Amino acid sequence: MRRSIDVIATAQDAMSRNLEGHLAVVIDVLRATSVMSVAIRNGAKQIVAVSSVEEAFSLRDSGRFGDVLLGGERNAMKIEGFDLDNSPYNYVNECVDGKTIVMTTTNGTQALCATSKAAKTLVCSFLNVDAVATEIAESDMPVSIICAGTEGRFTLEDGLCAGRLVSRVLSLGDNLILSDFAVAMKNLVDNSSKNLYEMASEGEHFVRLQKKGFGRDAEICLNSTMTLPTLRVKEHFDGKVYVVGE
Repeated sequence: MRRSIDVIATAQDAMSRNLEGHLAVVIDVLRATSVMSVAIRNGAKQIVAVSSVEEAFSLRDSGRFGDVLLGGERNAMKIEGFDLDNSPYNYVNECVDGKTIVMTTTNGTQALCATSKAAKTLVCSFLNVDAVATEIAESDMPVSIICAGTEGRFTLEDGLCAGRLVSRVLSLGDNLILSDFAVAMKNLVDNSSKNLYEMASEGEHFVRLQKKGFGRDAEICLNSTMTLPTLRVKEHFDGKVYVVGE
């Protein structure tokens, strides 16, 4: 039986969807899921995603994970009292190796927390899109790709990553029924004469980050030549999410 693949425009839209039995894929290119990939590659033990700043402080103070680092942002800026912001350049080996990172962001961690009913959740960015596509192709579950968006609005770079992911999955020979939005995102990527960076740079969220001084983060986050491994949600607990690497 053919299975479906859908692209959901925002984290808020995902909260109203029935994801039971689905393979969920969460995308927040600028910057949460890209940062998670970089952190795990550079030796972080795991990432615990939470919805609020208060939860992050509470989890750190509980001692449940020992000595942790707090990372994330609100309105793109570092949160007061946190160790790290949401720039992939700051999640270097010397800082994160062997550490648990408790992370909260405006959009990406909210999208992850919305997948508690999914049968399985993967974390995707341009940095590991090939690995995620392979895992989707090897699965037999319907697929829901969740674009985190920005404060309830669709963001272009997440849609481009979703389109690239759909295109890669189909290239692996998978026979999927695509939703209209999945078709639109795939065609946007496949049929454009511009490269991904050029397309994404026209997006509202990209421009906003650039104005705040984070333009160089896009150099990593929009790198479609890297081949980092899949990240997956190990489990949900009390509204929090464990994210681990291979």
